[in-house]
Amino acid sequence: MIAGRVLVDAGVRVGGDISDGLYREVERLLDGTRLGATLDLARLPLARGLPRKDWALAVKDSEDFELVCAAPAARVAAARRVLERIKLPLTVVGEIDTRPGIRLQNGSRMERLEGAGYEHFR
Repeated sequence: MIAGRVLVDAGVRVGGDISDGLYREVERLLDGTRLGATLDLARLPLARGLPRKDWALAVKDSEDFELVCAAPAARVAAARRVLERIKLPLTVVGEIDTRPGIRLQNGSRMERLEGAGYEHFR
């Protein structure tokens, strides 16, 4: 996978795929830390034809083999420069911070999400 190699070469060390849902994978990235995240729903690259009001579908469910990663801004910028040259997008959809939990920012509102993502062994 070219995108994964570019991320690693740029110094990104935390990531995974969102095939079980973006929310679930962000939970996994934060597991074992005292960190949290804010996902900006307006930044999500939604599938063509998916109405913006259906953001929960985009966050909870997937089957996409897109990557999600977390890294300092300088490493993300380094990866973005390489990915742009080979015509692969890198979209920043949120931020990691010191407040526990995952927040979903929808314009000026914070949204809640119940039952997000897929768990294989539950």
